[in-house]
Order: sequence, then structure tokens, then C-alpha cells
Amino acid sequence: MLHILFLGLDHSRTLVHQHCKQLLLNLLIVLSEHNDHLAIAQILLNRQTIQIGLGLTTPSVPVLSHNFTEPDTDFDSCLQGVVVAPPNSAALPPGVTSPGPTIEPITPPVIVVAEESNVWVPPAPGPNMPLREVIKSLIDFIASRENQVIWNYEDITAKVWSVRSVEQMDVFLQHVLRIFRESLPHALVSERWGEIALQLGLSCSSRHYAGRSLQIFRALHLPISSRMLSEILSRLVETVAEQGEDMQGYVTELLLTLEAAVDSLESDFRPLDFMKEIFKSTPNLNNKEGAAGGKRSPGAGIVLPGGASPLVGSYHMRSTSYSVSYCGYRKVNTTPTQPANIIDNKLVEVRGRLIPESVESRCSSASKYTATNLCRSRSAQSLKLLGDSATQDDKMTILAQLFWLSLSLLQSDYEHEFLLALRLLDRLLHRLPLDRPDARDKVDKLQSQLKWNNFPGLHALLLKGCTNATTYEPVTGILVQCTPLLHLPVVDPTQNLAFPMNVIALLPYMILHYEDANPLCILAAENIAQVSNEKGKKLENLGTVMTLYSRRTFSKESFQWTKCVVKYLNDTYAHLSPNMLAFLVEVLEKGPSIVQLPVLSIIHCMLHYVDLANSSAQPLYADLLKVISKYIEGSHWKEALKILKLVVKRSSTLPVPSHHTHWEPSPHLSFTDAELFNKKELPGSLREVTEVVRQMIVQTSSDLNGIHRPKQRDELEVDTICLCSSSSTHDGQIHTR
Repeated sequence: MLHILFLGLDHSRTLVHQHCKQLLLNLLIVLSEHNDHLAIAQILLNRQTIQIGLGLTTPSVPVLSHNFTEPDTDFDSCLQGVVVAPPNSAALPPGVTSPGPTIEPITPPVIVVAEESNVWVPPAPGPNMPLREVIKSLIDFIASRENQVIWNYEDITAKVWSVRSVEQMDVFLQHVLRIFRESLPHALVSERWGEIALQLGLSCSSRHYAGRSLQIFRALHLPISSRMLSEILSRLVETVAEQGEDMQGYVTELLLTLEAAVDSLESDFRPLDFMKEIFKSTPNLNNKEGAAGGKRSPGAGIVLPGGASPLVGSYHMRSTSYSVSYCGYRKVNTTPTQPANIIDNKLVEVRGRLIPESVESRCSSASKYTATNLCRSRSAQSLKLLGDSATQDDKMTILAQLFWLSLSLLQSDYEHEFLLALRLLDRLLHRLPLDRPDARDKVDKLQSQLKWNNFPGLHALLLKGCTNATTYEPVTGILVQCTPLLHLPVVDPTQNLAFPMNVIALLPYMILHYEDANPLCILAAENIAQVSNEKGKKLENLGTVMTLYSRRTFSKESFQWTKCVVKYLNDTYAHLSPNMLAFLVEVLEKGPSIVQLPVLSIIHCMLHYVDLANSSAQPLYADLLKVISKYIEGSHWKEALKILKLVVKRSSTLPVPSHHTHWEPSPHLSFTDAELFNKKELPGSLREVTEVVRQMIVQTSSDLNGIHRPKQRDELEVDTICLCSSSSTHDGQIHTR
């Protein structure tokens, strides 16, 4: 009844929402512990008198007026329960004695005469507010909303994830739930309500009622079980490929429900470094790694995901692989992915492990040692610990499954699904400590069952978000968390590409906030410095400049710091320069506008170290010139022009000028004919552009102008490109003849 009436409190028809409110009033009057039927009758009678509007006066009613759909810190503190005062003999109420050698006489209660209580003093809102007063206030609030809906009729969509009615319903539900849970302590109201809400949320044909049911389930804050997860994932597989707005809004509801399920698990998997500190009985004096130089545990908020997706199934038929690949070339994946019904098979193992077999065997062996109370207490404690271990094991399995679900959604080409996957992944990284062997075993076991062929790794999936203005900042925060765990195969299956790509991906954001580095930039620099120091002396310089950045002690401007980072990164990963350039070109072309200037600076620094004459990378360099040329007429024209000048300079050579006479007098030629043999050159040194760059410039020029000129004329124009020497290039332009 509670669930059905909640679904109708926003109905557009007056008859429906009035019946739902009356049903809730009846339940509160009959089942709640208000213990004051006279006051309840006075409240209802006063409200009806006011609504009739006959001009009759209404007597004062001992009730505290409150809006139960709006959050109130003082009033809502009663939801946390009664706060017990510390034992203090001076503050003890009459009739209660404080511990001590003396016993004071009990003070009889004071009898209040009716004439002395004419003025009713409302109770102060707070954690110690009596439940009966809350019930009276709630009844008064419901009765005052005659012919009005409690909240508006709204739906969550793929673009709008939070609506006001959901927040109002959440506040209202918490008070109703507390009243019935304390009035009926053995009825398991929360659990039964949650089962009904989830069942209707997954099976109801009405889009609005299904969404409201899932919202109610989230508001109940129930820990999700393996069976619940299996049902939600099955429904997600059926609906995620639908194209309509209503179905995509419903998919959003399902993903928000899974996101809330992570917080409701109440898991406390501490990282290994933290547990080692707990069990240390004496300090390790031989430990040379101090707190500052030691390896930071990634479990405390820096946890790295990795893996394949449990739902790499039918709904991924519409997804395409992102163009930012480690290979540096743009490819479209036309191979269909695996079916998405694998998760249900994995959950069978979880259901059978609620009570491990080891519990029974250990209990039977413990019964032999029941001679003393100490042995009995120890065996009982062991049994409890084993039960808790089974529960924690199930929670870790659920977290691992949700982890792979978030990775599968990172393949989506829908922006809202990618953002929801990032939100889910961010919560999982704080709950699933991948630095623990047991957590990694769970993740690896699921990966082997999923059979995700050519799994690119978590880091490669995250890089896709850097090429979108909406997803750039959320994915940057997760990339920072992933930096300490790049050594895990589930994050980087290649064990070689992720670190330089991670540095390049975070570098524009760090340059953007160079003058006033925020905590995320400082954490990114610290993580990169830590990994650089762990990799040895070859990246020691990179770790040094990152440490200076985190401490804000680098004395020069951002461009000098950028040159240092690119130089030290290129010293070790020069063979990956095309990959990093391809990624930066994608970010420059499709990413947010705020990082365009930092990306142009990074590209300018990197072009000093790449081989532009490499014919295999010709498509990449053609894309680079094509994208850079678009910025010539924009606000970043200076940076774009520097890059074009550098490309021409590094792709050309200075030939030795030939010495020949331009004037050869001949008695057989006239003065007009002799002029044809004269050659007039521009001042400055000429540069001969290599064939590879010549073709790139021709292709870029044709793409930009949309005009395909004859090949001979194109080659003639390219052959005449020249760059003036340093004495004649102060105007910042490329001269041609």
C-alpha cells in the first residue's frame, strides 16, 4: 500500500492523488504510534474547517507546522535517532540515580494541572524530537495539501539526471519510513518495500511508474544483493539498445540505481598498506622508505580500474571504437562484440557462497573443545568472523561485476552513457581496492569469463573522454586516480603505452592551471612523479619537474616547464611520439576549447623531436597540418603559425646556391629575347621541402580550399615554397615565389 500510494501522489487527476493521500492518512492514524487520537482528530477537524471556508474560528492545535518535502537540517536530524547524553549525575532526570556509594531519594513527578497548561510550547526540532510529534506534524502537512499534488509529475531523462520531485520524494519518504519502521519494528518495512519497488521498477509497463519505483528503491538505501544485481543487469541488457527518449531515460534510471547500489553496500575494504600499519607491533627501523618516499597506496581514493565489460553484448552493436587509439590511426571497429547475457551465469557462484562450507567444518571441530567458556566464546567469535567474511566476499564480487559494467559502458558512443559510466567508475574506485590480491582475483576471474577479445585496457577506454568537451573534466579526475595503478594488466594490457599517454593526457589540464594549480593538478603531478621514480633513473628528470610543479617551485613560465616535460618524456618514449601526437590532434580537433592553447604548445614542443620524413606516418602529419591550419585565422594564430613554420623548417634543407651568369650576350638574340633567360629570386635562403611534406601540404591545401587543381601546378607551387632566413622572418609569415 505504501508503494502504490507513493506512485499516485503526483497523479494529474484529483481523484487519484486525493485517494492516495487519504490512504496514507489512514495508515498513519491506525498503525503509527502517535498515542493521541484526540490531538489527531483536532488537527483533521481544523484542516477541514479551514478548507470549507465558512468563516468559523479554529482552536489552536498542539502541532508543529513543517514542510516534509523540503530539507531542513534541524528537523531532519530526528531521522538519525535519539542522541543519548553522556552519564552525568548533575544532568540525570528525576528518578534516575547516578552510580556511587550514596543513594539519593527519588523525586516524584510533578503533576500539571489543566489550568496551568493553557499555552502549548512546541518541541524544539532536533534528534531528540519525539516520534509522536513528528507524526502529528506529518498528518497536519498531508491534510493541508487538499486538492494538491505532493510533488510534480516529472521524469528523469538521458540529459536531465536530477529533478526536483525526486529530491522532494526522498525527503518525504525518509520521514514516512522512519514512522512505520519504529511503529512496526518487526515488520521489515524497508526490506519488503524495497523488493516491491525493485520488482515494479523492472517489470512495470508504465515508464513513469517504473522510474518512480526505481527512485523509491534508491531512496530506501538498501544493500543490493547478487539476485537484485542479476535482475537489474538483465533488464539493462534488454533496454540499453533502444533508441527512444523514454527508453534512454529508463536506462538512465537503471544506471543511477546501480550507482546508488555502490554506496549502499557499506563495504570497507581497506588497502593493504593501511592493514600493514595496523598489524605492525613494532616499527620497522630497517625500512628505508619514508612516508614521503614510500609508495602511496592507491586504495585510499586512488584506485585504478581495469577490465572488460560484462555487458559487452547486444547493446554494444551500436557502439563504435573511438578514434583516439594507441596506434595513432583512425579505425572503425566493425567486428560485433560478445553477447551480453554472461553476468547471470556468474551470479550462480555468488548465491552459493552466503554460508561457506568451511563454516560447518570449523564449527564441528570447535565443538570438541567446549570444556571452558573461553573455548565456546572463541568458537562463536570465529563463526561470526567467517560469516562476515562470506558477506564481504559477496560484496567484492558485486563490486567487481559493477566494475566491468562501467568498463563496457565506456565503449558507448552516447554521451550520457559515457558520463554515467564515469560516475559509476568513480564510486567504484573508492570502494574496490585493486591493490589487494583478492580484489584483483575477482576482477581477473570475471575478465577470463567474459572473453573480451582485444581488450584495450581501462586507460585506453578513458582516453576517449578527453576528446569531448562535456566529458573532459570528469575523465581527467579518473585518469589521475589511475596513474599509480598503470602497472596492472587490466589497466594497460601492453604494460608500456599507458604511462606516456597518461602524462600527455593530463599535461594540457596541468598547463591550463599552471599559475594556480588546483588540488587535482597537484595530485596528478605527485602521482606522475611517484611512478617516474619507481621506473628508475631514465625518468628521474621527469619526476623532478613534476615534483617542482606539485610544490609550485618551478621558477620559469609554463612554456619552459612544458618543454622540459616533453623533452624528458621523449628521451624514454621517442618511439611513441606518433601515438602521442595522434592523441593531441584528436583533443585539439574535438576536445574543449579551454585546452586548445596548451595543446598547441605541447605539439610545438613535440615537433622538435619527431621525424617528419617518415612516410609511414604521413596520414598522421597530414591530419596535423589540416587541423593546425584551421587556427591560422583564429585567436591562436601565433601558436598555429609557429607550428607550420617549424614543420617547413624541419622538413626542408638548405641547398648550396649555384653560381651562374644570368646575362649572356649574343649577337643573335635581341634584348627582348635575352630577358626570357633572366631569373629573378627573392631575398633570403631557399629551403627544399621533402617529398613527404610536399604531398602533405598539397593534400591539406586541397582539403581546405575544396579546389583540386592540376597536379603540375600544385607541385610547381610547392616546389617554390621558401622560408626566409632569420634576418628576414620577423614578420612571422611564410614567403613563396
